[in-house]
Amino acid sequence: PSCPVSGIDFIRYDFNNGMIGNWTGYWGGFVESEDNTLRITNRQRTDMGPHLDITRLRPGLCLTPGQDILFSARIKMDKADGTDDGLPTTCKNTTDSLNCPHFVSKMMNLNGKNHHDTKARLYNTRAPNYGEWFDWTYTFQWNEDDLNSTNPYSLLHIYHVELGVDITLDSFRISLPSEASFSDPNDLCGELIVNGDAEANEFHPYPWVTARSQENVFVLSEEDGNHYFRVQNRIYASSTIWSYLNAECFQVGVKYLASVKVRIHSENNVPFFFRFQHWEENQSSHYPRFLECPAQRFMDGWVTCSGEFTVNEKMADAENIRWNFHISGTRDHDVTVDFDDISMKQIGYVEKLIVNSDDAQCWGVGSEIHVGTSA
Repeated sequence: PSCPVSGIDFIRYDFNNGMIGNWTGYWGGFVESEDNTLRITNRQRTDMGPHLDITRLRPGLCLTPGQDILFSARIKMDKADGTDDGLPTTCKNTTDSLNCPHFVSKMMNLNGKNHHDTKARLYNTRAPNYGEWFDWTYTFQWNEDDLNSTNPYSLLHIYHVELGVDITLDSFRISLPSEASFSDPNDLCGELIVNGDAEANEFHPYPWVTARSQENVFVLSEEDGNHYFRVQNRIYASSTIWSYLNAECFQVGVKYLASVKVRIHSENNVPFFFRFQHWEENQSSHYPRFLECPAQRFMDGWVTCSGEFTVNEKMADAENIRWNFHISGTRDHDVTVDFDDISMKQIGYVEKLIVNSDDAQCWGVGSEIHVGTSA
């Protein structure tokens, strides 16, 4: 049978009812089950931390080199002596991220050589305070050396947190993106946005990411269970979540309806717009706007902005193209922004062009008509 391509948890631990599997604390770290979580105490070295041997699991997991793998975990750091709750962690105060959690994959080959690969790093700008839970997500890939069937052992490890700090872990996932993370294979251009409602991968935002490592995107849940994206630590007016769109669907004259729900965390009215960022074969980039939105503020709650646009020649020439959010002007450019129900549906084609006869008389033989955007 072929290996799965979507929607499967290779490794999943919720640590309910004290079930901790074969997790250890590595090099003498104590493993404790506490309130349906895994806690590592007695950390006297920075490489002590949650440690999972997957040697037995790996042959049956059907892992594929080069495949996008979702890492998700809820993590908390506490001073072992119980002090400093609510204060910034050393990770948060550092500039080099040396005292910040690293998620690594370790493999040993037949020659006895360790292959140590950092798959995810929690940067200082994203770090929580002591005693605060943090949703840590990342997308990584394993290569052929990682997955060589002759490797004597394979393990996963979270380490590099400062000494004297306990690490608590919950909701640990190593999984494939769900089927809803991909376009409908029978209608690839019918809807260009995937997982626009944040419902596809629990608290992992795949395939949505932020443009800069210091910016955060979280999947949060409202009281009714609805999930949405929140972008925090925004630095610039252009700070956004983004994902690549299928450039093959951008054919001249094709019409799309773009729609998105937005909530702005500001007491002031903040105008904004959406634009594409795309690159041509010569690597020159362009930023055409496709959706203008009226100003809104936090008390407005969720507001839907929508509008139609038509693909023009510049868009159609793009090698890569992605969806971007942008605040107009410089006021409140760094506010937190929530997104939900992001959509871009194909609604038709430009069927005909009506040209003024006086204009047509000015054209010579072989003249061409260039279709522009309606946005």
